[in-house]
Amino acid sequence: MRFFGPSAAAILSMWLCHLLMQSEAVLNGDKVFWNGYGFMTKVLARGENRRAQSCTGSLISPSLVLTAAECMINRTTRAKLTEFQVLVAKIKGSKKQYDARLVDMNENWALLQIQPLNTTELCPAEPIPPRMVKLNMKPSLLAAAQYSIDEAYITDNDKCYLVGFEHSSDPAAFIPNQNVQRISLEKLKKPEPDTGTFYRSRIVQNRTACFDDTGAALICHVGIQGHVQVGLFQSLSIAEDNKLNKSSAAVCSKAAQMEFSLLTSDERLSAAIQKAAFLEFIDAYTKCGYIS
Repeated sequence: MRFFGPSAAAILSMWLCHLLMQSEAVLNGDKVFWNGYGFMTKVLARGENRRAQSCTGSLISPSLVLTAAECMINRTTRAKLTEFQVLVAKIKGSKKQYDARLVDMNENWALLQIQPLNTTELCPAEPIPPRMVKLNMKPSLLAAAQYSIDEAYITDNDKCYLVGFEHSSDPAAFIPNQNVQRISLEKLKKPEPDTGTFYRSRIVQNRTACFDDTGAALICHVGIQGHVQVGLFQSLSIAEDNKLNKSSAAVCSKAAQMEFSLLTSDERLSAAIQKAAFLEFIDAYTKCGYIS
């Protein structure tokens, strides 16, 4: 795996030159601090035309970043993207940006791998929250076993939320931007019979995610397990309007629902984690207090 050398800043600047004209991210959320949600990452991806697009991801281990499969595909041409970079919240002894490689993906999620971060820094002493998100897994030396989550914790729960990076009209501000917004979600509805696969949350007062939040973690409070990532933000339900710029925040502000895919019964994801970085995964879960 190739990682950044001394020219990281210069390479990052070249990526920035090819970013879209603005960051289409969370609108009208509650402002919070990135370090309070240190699992959040910015994911940059580009293909042969060098045009970069941005998404959101989450650290699920010291080296693994989980995001949406849609982030691996050019939004305009639908061509596969081949180069990836992950930006993390700055922590002691670590860089801010890392080259990444694609480990595995299915129709909903993609798993990227970066140079491992310091586990001690990812799992600081209380009251600082872990900088690594918790999945519904109880890894052991035998397997990354998932435990079941009652669907009521997702569809009858007013303690689910999404966090994303704040919308910005200035592409130069994208990298240094530390502004994060949180949206408390309306109770999620099950997919429409025969027509849909995504769970949906109604948008209230234009409090919504946008294009660059694709891949952001859907987090719910799951009883004694606490806050667990149970899914990924995938898309918006938007009424057709030919007058709107289909790649602008104006589209997101007109959306009616946010759409999410679930991860809670995904054996392929468990297998991908086990294959890519299993011992690291167990160590981090132990140090972060996710397993005893």
